[in-house]
Amino acid sequence: MSIRSLLQGGTILFDNLVIVDPEVALSAQLGCLKEDMLQVAFGDKLTLDVGWYPSFSPTGQFTVFVIRDYDWEEPVYQASCRTLADLLKIVEEGVRLIDALMQ
Repeated sequence: MSIRSLLQGGTILFDNLVIVDPEVALSAQLGCLKEDMLQVAFGDKLTLDVGWYPSFSPTGQFTVFVIRDYDWEEPVYQASCRTLADLLKIVEEGVRLIDALMQ
């Protein structure tokens, strides 16, 4: 399963995550790891956002946010990880929550 396959119910607003090569160590791709990596709108109320915090840092981590009604100060979901495998898991959790919120 890929992250893109999880996002079929949303509209991808931008995707810089696609340039990260899963076959190359993240430490060798620091120039690709930044705050604005992936943003997907689900309807007009929910957004899934993925970034690397702090940008370009070898000690950074991926963070996934689910935002409702553009309220970036109070995400309804937030989780962090340091690997692409774990990123897939937390994106899946975020999308499951979005699906529940949309019903």
